[in-house]
Amino acid sequence: MPKYNKRTQVLLSEEQYERLMREAETRGGSVASLIRDAVDQVYISDRERKLKAVERIAAMNVPVSDWETMEKEIIEGHLSSLPEEENGKKGEKEGNG
Repeated sequence: MPKYNKRTQVLLSEEQYERLMREAETRGGSVASLIRDAVDQVYISDRERKLKAVERIAAMNVPVSDWETMEKEIIEGHLSSLPEEENGKKGEKEGNG
Protein backbone atom coordinates (compact mmCIF):
# COMPACT_ATOMS: atom_id res chain seq x y z
CA MET A 1 0.00 0.00 0.00
CA PRO A 2 1.40 3.42 -0.93
CA LYS A 3 2.44 5.78 1.82
CA TYR A 4 0.31 8.90 1.82
CA ASN A 5 2.14 11.90 3.20
CA LYS A 6 0.41 14.91 1.61
CA ARG A 7 -2.76 16.35 3.02
CA THR A 8 -5.33 18.57 1.34
CA GLN A 9 -8.68 20.01 2.30
CA VAL A 10 -11.64 19.91 -0.06
CA LEU A 11 -14.96 21.58 0.58
CA LEU A 12 -17.95 19.62 -0.75
CA SER A 13 -21.63 20.33 -0.93
CA GLU A 14 -23.89 18.32 1.33
CA GLU A 15 -25.11 16.37 -1.69
CA GLN A 16 -21.59 15.55 -2.90
CA TYR A 17 -20.54 14.41 0.54
CA GLU A 18 -23.62 12.22 1.02
CA ARG A 19 -23.10 10.58 -2.39
CA LEU A 20 -19.46 9.90 -1.58
CA MET A 21 -20.36 8.48 1.82
CA ARG A 22 -22.95 6.13 0.28
CA GLU A 23 -20.50 5.01 -2.41
CA ALA A 24 -17.73 4.45 0.13
CA GLU A 25 -20.09 2.41 2.28
CA THR A 26 -21.19 0.35 -0.74
CA ARG A 27 -17.57 -0.36 -1.68
CA GLY A 28 -16.43 -0.92 1.86
CA GLY A 29 -13.86 1.86 1.69
CA SER A 30 -13.43 5.45 2.72
CA VAL A 31 -14.31 8.76 1.13
CA ALA A 32 -10.59 9.51 0.99
CA SER A 33 -9.90 6.35 -1.02
CA LEU A 34 -12.71 7.26 -3.45
CA ILE A 35 -11.17 10.68 -3.98
CA ARG A 36 -7.66 9.23 -4.45
CA ASP A 37 -9.00 6.68 -6.94
CA ALA A 38 -10.84 9.43 -8.85
CA VAL A 39 -7.68 11.54 -9.03
CA ASP A 40 -5.70 8.57 -10.33
CA GLN A 41 -8.36 7.67 -12.86
CA VAL A 42 -8.98 11.16 -14.22
CA TYR A 43 -5.58 12.79 -14.02
CA ILE A 44 -2.94 10.10 -13.75
CA SER A 45 -4.19 7.23 -15.90
CA ASP A 46 -5.48 9.63 -18.59
CA ARG A 47 -2.01 11.14 -18.93
CA GLU A 48 -0.42 7.70 -19.05
CA ARG A 49 -2.98 6.52 -21.62
CA LYS A 50 -2.22 9.51 -23.86
CA LEU A 51 1.53 8.99 -23.47
CA LYS A 52 1.20 5.33 -24.48
CA ALA A 53 -0.87 6.34 -27.51
CA VAL A 54 1.84 8.79 -28.59
CA GLU A 55 4.48 6.10 -28.09
CA ARG A 56 2.49 3.64 -30.26
CA ILE A 57 2.10 6.23 -33.01
CA ALA A 58 5.80 7.11 -32.87
CA ALA A 59 6.71 3.42 -33.14
CA MET A 60 4.67 2.93 -36.34
CA ASN A 61 6.68 2.15 -39.42
CA VAL A 62 4.87 4.31 -41.94
CA PRO A 63 6.31 5.70 -45.14
CA VAL A 64 7.10 9.37 -44.69
CA SER A 65 8.63 11.56 -47.36
CA ASP A 66 10.69 14.67 -46.90
CA TRP A 67 8.77 17.80 -45.90
CA GLU A 68 8.77 19.36 -49.38
CA THR A 69 7.15 16.26 -50.92
CA MET A 70 4.61 15.95 -48.12
CA GLU A 71 3.71 19.65 -48.35
CA LYS A 72 3.20 19.36 -52.11
CA GLU A 73 0.94 16.31 -51.63
CA ILE A 74 -1.09 18.10 -48.95
CA ILE A 75 -1.61 21.14 -51.16
CA GLU A 76 -2.47 19.03 -54.21
CA GLY A 77 -4.92 16.98 -52.17
CA HIS A 78 -6.57 20.11 -50.84
CA LEU A 79 -6.77 21.72 -54.28
CA SER A 80 -8.25 18.57 -55.82
CA SER A 81 -11.11 18.76 -53.29
CA LEU A 82 -12.07 22.28 -54.39
CA PRO A 83 -14.35 23.05 -57.34
CA GLU A 84 -12.27 23.65 -60.48
CA GLU A 85 -13.03 27.38 -60.67
CA GLU A 86 -11.68 27.86 -57.13
CA ASN A 87 -8.43 25.95 -57.44
CA GLY A 88 -7.19 27.43 -60.71
CA LYS A 89 -6.97 24.04 -62.42
CA LYS A 90 -9.60 24.91 -65.05
CA GLY A 91 -7.31 27.39 -66.76
CA GLU A 92 -4.39 24.96 -66.62
CA LYS A 93 -6.41 22.15 -68.21
CA GLU A 94 -7.42 24.45 -71.09
CA GLY A 95 -3.86 25.66 -71.53
CA ASN A 96 -4.62 29.10 -70.13
CA GLY A 97 -2.57 28.74 -66.98
